Amino acid sequence: MDNKYYVDHIVNRNNVIFRILAKGKNMIHHKGNIEWFMTDPKGGIERIFGMTLNENNAQKEIEDLIIKIKLNLAPSIVNINPHSTPYNIGDILISNAFTLWDKTAWGYGMAMDLQGMKFYDECPEKIIVKRVEDSKSFEYWIHILNNALFVDPCLWIKSNDFAHLQQLKNLILYVAYYDGYPAGISSACFDNEAADINFIATLNEYRKKGVATAAIHKALKEMQQMGIKIATLTGEFSAKPLYEKIGFKTYCEFRTYEYEK
Repeated sequence: MDNKYYVDHIVNRNNVIFRILAKGKNMIHHKGNIEWFMTDPKGGIERIFGMTLNENNAQKEIEDLIIKIKLNLAPSIVNINPHSTPYNIGDILISNAFTLWDKTAWGYGMAMDLQGMKFYDECPEKIIVKRVEDSKSFEYWIHILNNALFVDPCLWIKSNDFAHLQQLKNLILYVAYYDGYPAGISSACFDNEAADINFIATLNEYRKKGVATAAIHKALKEMQQMGIKIATLTGEFSAKPLYEKIGFKTYCEFRTYEYEK
């Protein structure tokens, strides 16, 4: 399979995750050639994650977007992925006062073939990974998501606003316990061919103990057992060595731009 096959799955699964978040309570999901989600009122999680503009009107559409950003009607942060158009959309954003984040803050699209891969039969000592199957474990999952991944209290989400995450048939949530305590999380969002491993996070006090690796292995093994062919993942620069050690390979970048009012 060529690189395009993996890139297409990475981008498509990444978009699915953003659209799932957009279904939370008090969320706005704007569809179209510029696609985004944000909280209502503005101030929580948000992102422009889809931008497919025609070369002839891209400048005008970016100018209209900036007006919305200034009025707090659209997110100020934009993800540009390999499907974004036109080809010079990054240059257009920069010429309109958007700033490109440092590459250490970009997302890196990764993938691996699941067939023939070996994953943990048993977790390392003191670690056990379980599916989220009740309200208590879902509260654990949300707590770790907020404190280990989102970090900024302004971005924290509430379990009752995102209860739909437990009910989706194509999304499985996992909590990793270390010595009996909720320590890390992961999830798998899948279709018949590919699964995206996402929401990977570990509380500070449990890092460097194998928690994240165990949570990822659990998701990958279950996807493999379901007959899914490939796994995708979008990770930060600092986490790439961990994902590469597990077997993921980088295929694309998600460059991030921000308009500062």
